[in-house]
Amino acid sequence: MVKHKWGVIYKLTNKNNGKYYFGKTVDYKNRMYSHKHSKKISKTYLSRAINKHGWENFTKEIIVENILCRYITTKPNGRKVYDESELNRLEKQHIFLFQSDNSKYGYNITKGGDGSSGLIHSNETKKKMTMSTKKHDAEKGCISYNKKLKKWKVESARPQKKYIGYYNTKERATEALNFYNETGKILPSDLSTRRKGSGSICFIKKSKKWQVYSAPPKKYIGHYLTEEKATDALNFFNETGKRMKPEKPRRKGSITLTKSNKYEIRYKKIYIGRFNTKELAEEALEKYLKKNNLI
Repeated sequence: MVKHKWGVIYKLTNKNNGKYYFGKTVDYKNRMYSHKHSKKISKTYLSRAINKHGWENFTKEIIVENILCRYITTKPNGRKVYDESELNRLEKQHIFLFQSDNSKYGYNITKGGDGSSGLIHSNETKKKMTMSTKKHDAEKGCISYNKKLKKWKVESARPQKKYIGYYNTKERATEALNFYNETGKILPSDLSTRRKGSGSICFIKKSKKWQVYSAPPKKYIGHYLTEEKATDALNFFNETGKRMKPEKPRRKGSITLTKSNKYEIRYKKIYIGRFNTKELAEEALEKYLKKNNLI
């Protein structure tokens, strides 16, 4: 006879900043182990916090236990399916009450009631998961699904509506949007590959940047600091017809070869000196920047 399972709702609390994370599981011990070691394999909002603050700086507690998850059926692959409707309801309830899906208060990246624990989703959760693929929040930004790329596109809130990136899952896209709203920084996009014949990317040794052109007839798109950013820019251009603004590295001075075969160094418009070799010029520039706390 197949036994039913008993689930729990648990809470993780960061001792340093008081932020919460609520989760559900039918195997509490294994779930805590996964959270503890997730920093090595995951890049979620919670895992980055664990990596930053340390697992020992999170309190762990079971807040609701003995939640019945009735056995439903067994799939052809042998995996048993259980009903987690009550487990979902309680998880969503706590996330809502504590606002832990708001990056100001917690680490949850969804409203709850989702995820995979070997259980079946409630009808209410299924409806939410199969709603329109486009979701717009004027205060937070925009997340929409691109059928052609099979990825989730993220943009900041209006009026800027800044392009942030494409991500493989909705959870990853939500995390990227929350991270941008909190820090102003962009998580690396999941557009790591490009289709054959979609354009060209080449590395320029002199500028140490990646140059991007569209597919024939060739159209210049821009120079980017990393191959990942260049690939992202090419895919973005092919999808929207618009150029992604190149990143501007922090200026750390300039070294130019003069007509007298001397290497002249400047910081912005400030003349620093001339030297016989490039190595001496680089050394002098580095000393100047350190002396003036510019690096």
